[in-house]
Amino acid sequence: MTVWGNGLVQRPLVSNGGQFGAPRPGGRTHAGADFIGYNELRAIEPGRVTFAGVLTPAAGVSVAIDLPNKIDGHTVTIVRMHIKENTLKVGAGSQVVAGQLIGMMGASGNAQGACDHVEIRFFRNGQLIRTVDPVTWIGNRIGGGPQPAMLGSQQRVSKAFVNGRAAPTRQAAIRGSLAAGVTGTFNAFTHGESVEGNNVWFRGHFTGLWFWSGAFTSTSTQGLIRI
Repeated sequence: MTVWGNGLVQRPLVSNGGQFGAPRPGGRTHAGADFIGYNELRAIEPGRVTFAGVLTPAAGVSVAIDLPNKIDGHTVTIVRMHIKENTLKVGAGSQVVAGQLIGMMGASGNAQGACDHVEIRFFRNGQLIRTVDPVTWIGNRIGGGPQPAMLGSQQRVSKAFVNGRAAPTRQAAIRGSLAAGVTGTFNAFTHGESVEGNNVWFRGHFTGLWFWSGAFTSTSTQGLIRI
């Protein structure tokens, strides 16, 4: 089950300038989305609390929750920041369910006003790979039911270990991998280097990496856009 940070299936507002990717000083971009208009902060997904406290001086009081199941071989962590001081209802090691109260909206850290800063982080082997737009990711999780895929994507199961590369060729840099039996989520395909007579490569939805289709139980491109 997935809900928004207010515990509902109706999306709350995002503050002006609080959108994912909005410019920040020093050439940075906003790694999350700042939701507003409610007081109680509710768990977006079930999972295990891996951090609860002051994350950094800028983030202020924060909570990090790991989802129970990996997506495309990645650990997905939902981070909430700028929580009101002395309102945390969970601690590290706690198990939570979607909709459970975790704290109250606040402006701790460097927040310019009360907000629910939400980040969706993808980790592999403890290394942060990327963050994604919470508005899109949460919205599609709610709209897509229990499936971990985002709308407009398809899933394929790897039948062997396969590397994710920066381009659809075996000469491209390896940026990640999937073990055998892992369900990958893909949003596009292309014709790249031919391997064993097959030149179809799938593009990872969350990573943007290229995976040779021959390593999966199905090489079908149905439902994927061609680029």
